[in-house]
Amino acid sequence: MCLRSLMVLIAFIAIIDANEHMGLPTNCRDEIPLHLLKKRISITHPSSILTVLERHDQKINHSCPAWSPELLASSHIEDRSFSPWSYRINEDPKRIPATIPEAVCLCRGCISFSKMKHTLDYISVPVTTTMQVYYHTSCGGHKFQYETKWIEIAVACTCIAPKMGLTYS
Repeated sequence: MCLRSLMVLIAFIAIIDANEHMGLPTNCRDEIPLHLLKKRISITHPSSILTVLERHDQKINHSCPAWSPELLASSHIEDRSFSPWSYRINEDPKRIPATIPEAVCLCRGCISFSKMKHTLDYISVPVTTTMQVYYHTSCGGHKFQYETKWIEIAVACTCIAPKMGLTYS
């Protein structure tokens, strides 16, 4: 057992020395397969949203809808909300995952059910969450450095009362 631990330690030191000898930072490593990286991070969005967005991005309406009773018949929660939202693709080729669907509020104000129209009595704001991602950079010599970061992503929109003394009209 002791001999095995010593051999592992010697091998680890040899790898660090080899990286330093090649001028590479010690946290550079062989490329990690994408499927293994994705297992390490929790994907907070259903892949079906991303598939639809990638296929139909030009057709998605990114403007505030006029209120109508038909909106209540929609099967999509983002359409029936008093603060409707749509999705856009947040892309960064140096990030894993490279594409993340992100909510975009469609209205400055909110839809008033009692007035049956869009008003500025309340304001639409994004609801956000943090998501773990990886950023990778090349170290040269087919080696890569992976940095874990937490980014803020909008997942929906909601209505809030404006701060006292401020008007949004």
